[in-house]
Amino acid sequence: MREIIVVEGHHDAARLKQINPHFNVIVTEGSALPEATILMLEKLSQDHKIILMLDPDYPGESIRKILADRLPSAQHVFVRNADCIEKKGRKVGIEHAALDVLKTALKAHIKTKAPQSGHLTMPDLVALGLSGSADAAMRRAHLSEALSIGHCNAKTLLKRLNWLGLNTAQIMQVMS
Repeated sequence: MREIIVVEGHHDAARLKQINPHFNVIVTEGSALPEATILMLEKLSQDHKIILMLDPDYPGESIRKILADRLPSAQHVFVRNADCIEKKGRKVGIEHAALDVLKTALKAHIKTKAPQSGHLTMPDLVALGLSGSADAAMRRAHLSEALSIGHCNAKTLLKRLNWLGLNTAQIMQVMS
């Protein structure tokens, strides 16, 4: 099955083409995300593997959420915010990441899994101290950093942990 990598901008696409000029890359044109692009991706997902590699910032996360809802079989690649900051420190984006960071992220991409019984729920996050406690935000940040899945509020963390197919025992191991 052929892979299609979805990025936000043309500079992101050019950066990926430096790794492999044969990558199939689709650009969302930023947070505008035309409905035509979404429809095209839905159609392509029938016989292509769709990989979402979006910037670790608010617009990138917004695009990821829209596409994840519409493309439940999409796979997710996350790159740490700290690895995507331009030299001047003002902008964040995939285009600013080192090639070796991008290669590693692509090799270890996160595959979306269909919901199954036994997946994590919000009460599981509360029991793990990842929601509803005074230090929950700090604990989420620690876990998100350890898993390289980007900054998450509780709801987003729950979704990403389920994408990874992790159970409470595995999460406790990562947190310790």
